[in-house]
Amino acid sequence: SLNLVNVDGVAGDELVFDTPYDSTGTCVLYGISGGDRAVFTATTLDIVGSGAGAGQITGDFIVKGYDDGSSNPFFFGSAIVGADVNGDGTNELVFSDYTYQHSVGDYPTAKGEVYVLNGATLTGTQSLTSASSLMHTIRTEIEGNIGTQIAVIDQPRAGDTADWLAINSIGQRNVRIFKGTSNPGTGE
Repeated sequence: SLNLVNVDGVAGDELVFDTPYDSTGTCVLYGISGGDRAVFTATTLDIVGSGAGAGQITGDFIVKGYDDGSSNPFFFGSAIVGADVNGDGTNELVFSDYTYQHSVGDYPTAKGEVYVLNGATLTGTQSLTSASSLMHTIRTEIEGNIGTQIAVIDQPRAGDTADWLAINSIGQRNVRIFKGTSNPGTGE
């Protein structure tokens, strides 16, 4: 998966994309900050986890999936969007692993998860096992493949500065709406 989203509040979108595995066999989502073409120093660059040299590039932020086999390498990092779910003026990074296994070995009845990471604090390399930027994990307890598609509902109520999320669930054949949290008049 691949998308251009602004998640740091600075001019220029971030290039955010997933790779099935890094050098340790862990699923990885890379983010390269926008606003400066100088980061692309050659026509072909190899992505590396750290210490980029000539002809290489590393992410300005990296999010690693679970390394115990519960993250699916081909679906981790799906449906990448930016949404300001807390109304602070900076987008959060939202993406899914729609066949995430809540317990290792439950594939093909995997449930899936959607992750919301605070864009303002998203730097360096973080693992979902201890991600300091992780704000929310949205999941379902029954087979559902939640998060194959995620849509942002841009500030749907008058006076509300938070975005909402519409997240589908293939197995349950539905779309769920998750409300943002910036409308002080309703306590949401």
